[in-house]
Amino acid sequence: MTNLAEVDALQVLLAKELYLEHASPLYVACTEGHVDKVREMLVDASTNVQWQTPDEGWTPLHIASAMGYDEIVVLLLDHGVTVDALGHDNVTPLMAASIQGQLSTLCLLVEKGHANVNAVTTDGTTALHGAVHNHHLPCVDALLKYGADVNAVDSQGISALEIASSAGDLEMIQVFNEKASSPLNLLTTAADGTTAMHAAALHGHSDIIVWLIEMQCPVDIPNEMGLTPLYLAAQEGFDAIVQILLDEKADANHISNVDGFTPVMIASQMGHVSVVQMLHENGANISYQSPDGWDAMYVAVQNGHESVLAYLATNSASATKSYLNGINLLYTAAQEGHLDCVLYLLDHVHVDVDTPQEMGWTPLHIAVLHNQAAIAACLLEHGADINAVENEMGGTPLHVAAEMGNKAMVQFLVEKGAHVSAKLKDGSTPLDTAKSSGYESELGPLLS
Repeated sequence: MTNLAEVDALQVLLAKELYLEHASPLYVACTEGHVDKVREMLVDASTNVQWQTPDEGWTPLHIASAMGYDEIVVLLLDHGVTVDALGHDNVTPLMAASIQGQLSTLCLLVEKGHANVNAVTTDGTTALHGAVHNHHLPCVDALLKYGADVNAVDSQGISALEIASSAGDLEMIQVFNEKASSPLNLLTTAADGTTAMHAAALHGHSDIIVWLIEMQCPVDIPNEMGLTPLYLAAQEGFDAIVQILLDEKADANHISNVDGFTPVMIASQMGHVSVVQMLHENGANISYQSPDGWDAMYVAVQNGHESVLAYLATNSASATKSYLNGINLLYTAAQEGHLDCVLYLLDHVHVDVDTPQEMGWTPLHIAVLHNQAAIAACLLEHGADINAVENEMGGTPLHVAAEMGNKAMVQFLVEKGAHVSAKLKDGSTPLDTAKSSGYESELGPLLS
């Protein structure tokens, strides 16, 4: 399906040289700009002026319009070709001219051929969508002068305003506002609930945010996922936009539909410490827990953002609490391999190095399971119990390493004092575990 807001149809066509090998002589002449040849062919009654390319359905007028060959366009129009000829997906010659920025051709098609400026493709895109996406301001200006609907939306509800807001084209937006024949709807909403404010916030265009605010746009409208412009700016780490929105009293504690996250949680997850600080200083609750029980500190540690962890820990957020299934921050940092977070928790928060989760697994158990050698070493240097026993089967970290067939980890643990005689509840030693897992030949010498 052709989407003029995303696809440069001319580039698609020119990339397919096969068209010219099998195209009608008139189409070839129009493609190559041979005015005299086109004139001669139009005299011949046998010339098929509406011949279409196999895949895109383009006519000679489509390609001449896209190439900006005005003399040929005039010849074709004078010959009576259909000005709004539909290619596949209902692309018209005017759309082809618009996406290529062919201003004079666009004007010819409308003024001489009376082309429909509001024709739509099968997915609802218009010539205006295509011109905006390709940043052809003069074409946009002309289309609006000719009556293009500035508020037209495609099948996904995307308007020219949203395209320009995503691209950061404030000048284009101001042209919409000044030149359109009908008032620009600043609150046009896409199918997913996205507005121009959302688009600008997501892509970091603070000047558009400021302009929209000056035009009295509300700052806290959520999209279908419950995401506000502030949430999106926090997610992307756009400090300036976050501050602008907070100055406009955007809700720093708005809860989204995405796992119940708030702006400070998504900023923490993404590691944007300056945004976390800004939100906190403007009333964000850094201790808020989502319905699943996660908070800003947990998602920061889970993703290895030590600077965010440090900020939250020094601003009253608890770094010693337990989460789902009794896991704690040190356990999570060890599991994910985030050494900086492990060190901060041990050296600055002074968490218990052996605090287990509900099944009795300690941070060392999980570090061994995930082959986090540097973290295992760090935990042992901070006094971790190398022979800690988990609750379910009675396994030690050495049992875990043996079951995984991790020779390097087994050797490391044995050298650090792990008991090779430790037994599971069923009496199995690490060597027995290695045998049952098929690693006797590799690990037997180390565990005997």
